[in-house]
Amino acid sequence: MGAAAAPLAPVARRSIGSLLITPAFSRTRTFACVLSTPVLLLVYNRLDTLRRVWEAIRLARPKYLFISGDGPKENKQSQEAVAKVRQFCESHIDWPCEAHFQWLPFNHGIKQGGLGGIFWFFSQVPEGIVLEDDTLPIPEFFSFCTELLERYREEPRIGMIMGWNMVPAAYLPYQYDFLRLPLVWGWAGWRRSLEGYDPDMKDWRELRQTDFLDRVTGENLRLKKYLYLFFDRSAGVGGPPADFWDYALAYHFLKRGLLTVFPRTSLVSNLGLGGEGATNTTATRLLPEPQPLPRDLPPPPYIYPNLRA
Repeated sequence: MGAAAAPLAPVARRSIGSLLITPAFSRTRTFACVLSTPVLLLVYNRLDTLRRVWEAIRLARPKYLFISGDGPKENKQSQEAVAKVRQFCESHIDWPCEAHFQWLPFNHGIKQGGLGGIFWFFSQVPEGIVLEDDTLPIPEFFSFCTELLERYREEPRIGMIMGWNMVPAAYLPYQYDFLRLPLVWGWAGWRRSLEGYDPDMKDWRELRQTDFLDRVTGENLRLKKYLYLFFDRSAGVGGPPADFWDYALAYHFLKRGLLTVFPRTSLVSNLGLGGEGATNTTATRLLPEPQPLPRDLPPPPYIYPNLRA
């Protein structure tokens, strides 16, 4: 298993945008490796799905593994579930690696808990892969992300590499293509992509009065309506802000003109859809099964969003 764990050490409070996260502890353990790209795993209280995601990570054998877990709610059941997840993570690393743990002391919710882990991760590394305890990758996901992180490292137009796809194959003549919106069901990115990201979307109330969405959606009225709905919910227009962070990230990408790489076939499945406690209840049967990318297709010859996707 490698060297013994270092003693627990308290971590100072850190400001993340308008979020204030106080980790209980941050701990590093050193445990020979296959995947050189750092991996972040976001966990909470779901041991059932975590076991399957863990096995996929274990097969990839990342050299650098970061694990961040939101804290429990104020009841015994939540505290016991969170404790079991943390114990599992700390006791099941059986490959040589450098492991970092951030355990938040109390529950911050989906938005602040998730962002607490993501910003912590990218404060430590300039680029990496992000998985949650219910996003299950196939082996090719890791090599896909690693190759494209390197290929587009110095390309400021590319903000994310995602592992999921629902675009019909007829629209995709290449191994991968580009979208204007990110989807965070298994993804990779760079620290630079989050510069200026405001999870509270404080300027949306002003920008929604302009032709901003007309410009970015064109004649796609359905997309425009969809973005108005979720941007309003994220920013707290007409009610309290919703407890999610990914639509604010989409807003950030649209404002900066960032593109997302997506594969021709899905490389990740979402185990959390429709399950108990899931935040998204879409029927899993509607989603494509992950499968390896076809080897006979070229990469796209230019960087431009696929407007049919």
